Amino acid sequence: MEAAQLSFGCARPVPFRRGSMHAQHVLNSHTSMLTILLSVLKAAERMRRVDTVKRVLVRGALPRVLTVARSLLPAANHVFLVGYPSGEGNAVETARAILERYDGRIAWAQSPSQNYLSKVGFPPTDQILRVKKGTLRALWLYVTAEAVFFTHGLYGEPAADIRKPTVNLWHGGGMKWSDALFGERRLSSKPSDYILGATAMWGYRTAEISGLSNDDVLLVGYPRNDDLFRPASAERLEELGIAAGRFVVWMPSYRTALSQGTMRSMNDSKDTSEDLSMASQFARVVDHFRRRGLAVVVKPHPFDSVARNVDGAVLIDDDVLLTAGVSLYSVLGASSGLITDTSSVWSDYLLVDKPIGFFFPDKDAYVAGRGVYPKDIFDWLPGPELLTDEDIAEFADEVVAGSSHWAERRRTTAERSGLVHTRDAAHGMLDELMARSSARFSRRLGKNPRAAVSTTRIEGAMQ
Repeated sequence: MEAAQLSFGCARPVPFRRGSMHAQHVLNSHTSMLTILLSVLKAAERMRRVDTVKRVLVRGALPRVLTVARSLLPAANHVFLVGYPSGEGNAVETARAILERYDGRIAWAQSPSQNYLSKVGFPPTDQILRVKKGTLRALWLYVTAEAVFFTHGLYGEPAADIRKPTVNLWHGGGMKWSDALFGERRLSSKPSDYILGATAMWGYRTAEISGLSNDDVLLVGYPRNDDLFRPASAERLEELGIAAGRFVVWMPSYRTALSQGTMRSMNDSKDTSEDLSMASQFARVVDHFRRRGLAVVVKPHPFDSVARNVDGAVLIDDDVLLTAGVSLYSVLGASSGLITDTSSVWSDYLLVDKPIGFFFPDKDAYVAGRGVYPKDIFDWLPGPELLTDEDIAEFADEVVAGSSHWAERRRTTAERSGLVHTRDAAHGMLDELMARSSARFSRRLGKNPRAAVSTTRIEGAMQ
């Protein structure tokens, strides 16, 4: 039987056997359609109508074409991975674990640089194939991948194909309300075979709003959380401008999000005026900590349209972290406390059992806008709301002392949310795929190299 070499610029061409003239015809027509779609996108960019045209194509035609192509094409010797931003911890740690157990290649769309990967401990390898997400080459690698991993949606979410398992790594499960994970998706089929969860409460909720069941949740924790237990060294922190000594991190969520690709700009608050002044309001928090000899580090959300620069604080955005070759969660692992609001980071930070404070001056406007889940979440937060100078001073003193009368509340919150306790979430995910899936990728995975020391425990009765 004749075999054709279909490469589309891939380093390793994929053989496709022509077992059926009809199948070959369908394949050729859909390959042509992919080419046409990309040509229209490029034309739209020249006409400066890219947002509207991209939205129509990516949400409408593209996922249908990719669904058919995935079902027709045989799996090749690679997986497809994409995270946002490029240094997103779930994607990076997933890649690290895959490299330890898989001899195929990782087609990594929008991957961080080799320099970054080297600095965060990746060994030299030719298994990583870097591609640009919106190219025909990337689309080909996607439809022929024997497994797919993504963090923020991908190509309009084509239908899942259990022969080539798709895992939604997601980027955090927390208290932000959402009606649907992929609200503009046009297909009624499952957008992924599996979705990760770091807590039973929000893991099952995220599955529900993405059209999956509880059985589709891989309740193993988020891979990025593994870095909480690999804290950045003093030398690496200095490269970020964080001087030797103790520090806390402020990680506010966005209120007004910048448009990203096909995602429209979003507004999560009923009143954005207080959001605009939040950085200046946070200055008094910085003052309290500096008077106690602690530094404050500010990490803005990558979608945030409002600047979070605060006098006296160190700002580290994603570009700073990528340039220095330091992961965000290794910075959190080295910190002495966290200040946040609705960001999912606080549920991750429960793993290290350090003080958590909530700076949320526009809480009423946010709750009236996007809302929170569950509705009673403010009754059992794992730390104080920093409303007054007295609240801030008390929280700062607790961070300095290294202990907190909120420790019991943190344990209660962990139990109530069904927090997954593990230091090896990435390998735990691959172990689950081996146990649950008979797909080619799962059969090719090697044994967990850390199995002897890997343990997973889920708090509470929600498991």
